Amino acid sequence: MKPPIALARGWSAWAALALLFAACTPATLPPSGPDALGDAARLLQRGDRRALAAALGHGPGYAAVARELSDRLDPRAWLVAMGASWREHDLGACARAMTHGDDAALAVALGFGEQALNADILHAGRSVFARRSGGMDYYEEGPAPLSLLDNTVRFAPAPQWPALEAALWGDAGGRTARLRLGLRRGAVTTLQAAAETVDLPPRARDAARHADARAAAGSAGADLGLPRLEALHWLGLEVRAVSEQGELWTLRLGRDDRGWCLVESSRVTLAQRLESERDRRLEHLRRLALELQRASGAWPADESRLTLRPADLCDPSAPSGRRGWAEFDAAPPRTIALRQPDSDRPRDPAAVCLERGPGGFRAITRDGTLTWLSE
Repeated sequence: MKPPIALARGWSAWAALALLFAACTPATLPPSGPDALGDAARLLQRGDRRALAAALGHGPGYAAVARELSDRLDPRAWLVAMGASWREHDLGACARAMTHGDDAALAVALGFGEQALNADILHAGRSVFARRSGGMDYYEEGPAPLSLLDNTVRFAPAPQWPALEAALWGDAGGRTARLRLGLRRGAVTTLQAAAETVDLPPRARDAARHADARAAAGSAGADLGLPRLEALHWLGLEVRAVSEQGELWTLRLGRDDRGWCLVESSRVTLAQRLESERDRRLEHLRRLALELQRASGAWPADESRLTLRPADLCDPSAPSGRRGWAEFDAAPPRTIALRQPDSDRPRDPAAVCLERGPGGFRAITRDGTLTWLSE
């Protein structure tokens, strides 16, 4: 495999996306351009942590850009746009850092702290590996995990999907290595490479096979500008892409000796994610109340009798929920409440949302049926 120097060209389409996520912002954006990924790879290979952080956009205005993205996206899609959905992150700390405009604190909360970047550098360039045989450890030299990033890794995402993260698995000298990268409007948001990871590539299923990864993705109608990955050392690919409206498209592709195949394809809109979480919280409240009723013989008088987090009583789909960000406030709005049943009938409401939705007030009955109430 070639060293990670010659990488994708043809990023000019990204220039048209300047107004998508951070229009007219005074913040300093991460470097972008036809060789932004190659530049980041060289810094990672060289071990220049400070320059790598700058290449990932962790300078002045980082929190401002993140805050603008959070005004459009829920936390799940926001993490993809920030290149941190696979990193160890703390969303509560992220919300506080954005509120205070603290660029350094936000980088740490997203999993880009000094120790994390140092670890990325060490893992990406690791070329000496242990092999155990006969009860003894032997050390041998092999390709560094970052060697997977060659000139076949070419992403040219469609304009309607301005941000994405990708995990690519490949064989590096007999060892399974994983490459992770993130892109937003032509800028690199994350870059990692490691060998012998815990997670494995998606397993190819008994489905139609294709000559390359892009064709396999096309079988799901995915036009994400993915690389072809035709070389035999590639083993799998997972992509998470975010649209302008917050839709999240997840693709998982696997490869075996018969070719590439689609393992999973999922498209979820922003509204669907928020409504699903709202309904999950209603169900959680109902189950806790039923468990207490079975134990004590009486329906709980209010939510204080139950073991709940403040976020459990916050409806992320309501206007006050701010697409799920309100639950990280010091005092999240309480917009989900227990309902005192009029009788023991299964169809009596058990929990209800306090802010009106498109069909009224979302509620769940004692028997677990989700419904709408007029008042």
